[in-house]
Amino acid sequence: MSLKFKAAILVTIISFIFTAAFTVIFYNIQKKMVLKEIKEKLKTAAFAIEEIIPQDYFDRARTKNAISEEEYNKYITELTIYAKKVGVYYLYTFVIINGKKYFTTMSIPDEKYKKNIHDKYFTRYTYNAEITKRAAVTKKIMVVDISDPKYGHFLTMYIPRWTKKGNKYYLGADININDVRRKFRENLMKCIFIGLVLFTLSILSGIWLANRLSDPILRLSKYAENIIDDNMEYAKGFQNIFHDIIKRKDEIGRLANSFRIMEKKLETYILNLKETTAAKEKIESELKIAHNIQIGFLPKKLDKNRIQAIDLAAAMYPAKEVGGDLYDYFIIGDNLYFIIGDVSGKGVPAALFMSTTITLFRALAAGCSTPSEIAYKLNNEIFIINESMNFITLICGFYNLKTGEMLYTNGGHLTPYIISGNGIVEKVFLPQGVAVGVFKDVEYTDCNLKLSQNDMIAFYTDGITEAFNRNGELFGDKRFEELLKNLHADTSEEVVDLIIKEIFRFSKGTQQADDITVLTFKRC
Repeated sequence: MSLKFKAAILVTIISFIFTAAFTVIFYNIQKKMVLKEIKEKLKTAAFAIEEIIPQDYFDRARTKNAISEEEYNKYITELTIYAKKVGVYYLYTFVIINGKKYFTTMSIPDEKYKKNIHDKYFTRYTYNAEITKRAAVTKKIMVVDISDPKYGHFLTMYIPRWTKKGNKYYLGADININDVRRKFRENLMKCIFIGLVLFTLSILSGIWLANRLSDPILRLSKYAENIIDDNMEYAKGFQNIFHDIIKRKDEIGRLANSFRIMEKKLETYILNLKETTAAKEKIESELKIAHNIQIGFLPKKLDKNRIQAIDLAAAMYPAKEVGGDLYDYFIIGDNLYFIIGDVSGKGVPAALFMSTTITLFRALAAGCSTPSEIAYKLNNEIFIINESMNFITLICGFYNLKTGEMLYTNGGHLTPYIISGNGIVEKVFLPQGVAVGVFKDVEYTDCNLKLSQNDMIAFYTDGITEAFNRNGELFGDKRFEELLKNLHADTSEEVVDLIIKEIFRFSKGTQQADDITVLTFKRC
């Protein structure tokens, strides 16, 4: 249901209630005025009787034979003429003696006057005895509704009077009740007509007002819809259409001005948003390129057909487009050179450190005789360029493909696990070591171990053990160790895949908090 239709219904209801109330009130006022007018007419006509009939008549008219028929008829004629002139049905006088009412003079209605039909002098009135009793004792003017089978139904006024000799008599004037009702009907029709006129004017005014209120709102709504639909060109053109609304000094005008201000701000905002979105898309595109470049830094899978003495697999999942975890490996002669590390921080700065570390590792490893020497030189090189005071935890080492012996050193990294061929899981002894890049000339310690046939070693970063679930619980060392014990996998690739899947299952519904990296290899 539209706003205009609702407004029209509301205006119609209000107009109807107002018109009905006005008509009723106005009719009652008119009715009182008509009654007042009739009473004044009856009162004037009744008092006029004393101008027609002298005072001594009322002193004499106290008994049945006190007035001659000639005199009585004379006053009948004069009262009849006057009653017809002023528009009353009866004019009369009467006395009340011993509680009984007797007419002493009376006008004759026109239809009876022509036939010379009238009551005789001192005719007793036998109807409405209760009203006669009230009249006998009152000293005030009485206005009563009287109905009887002989004379008819009238609105009657009785006025008590006294002669100079103290004799009480009454002046009476009647108006036919049908005349009263006719006047009431005339006034009712007039009130209804005025009410209908007012109702029509109210409806027309209401429709005009509803249009004045709803049309601007509908136009503003249309304008807003086009802004929502990003049709700014249409919105600008539409703005020219409702310039008349903007000029208004009422709430609608202020609303239109608010829309105009909003449109300008929105246009600026959209322009800025487009620029920001374009810049963001450019950054995202560059980050995708950076991601691909970073992945390109990682080593390719070993050719299993060519190198059968080792089964190696690794995976890295950055928390953002690029990350700070790293791993690398390559074979020189009979030795596998490897490294796994975690740069402090995340994102682009960590990724730059990651790529620098891998580049330096590849450059330094072949010229060093021990992993500790690699770590020493790597630390000093990074320390020189480390203005932002980042650091890297790492493990690097050599693994002899023929003998299964591994020489390694620790730069503050997490302890790896050995999974023996018979399924026993235990931590590798790891000497203490300082993270790389913090201090200059740090000495690192070498350790060695030997892998037996089918033994596997698993290196990882803290993105594994510090993964959170929706309850805020850490995956932790204990869960990781249990996971390794319950793995049913024959190859390093299967182990890496199962570890990654379990971490993502555990942290489902949460945002990845840190880079995740796993490096495993198995002696075949």
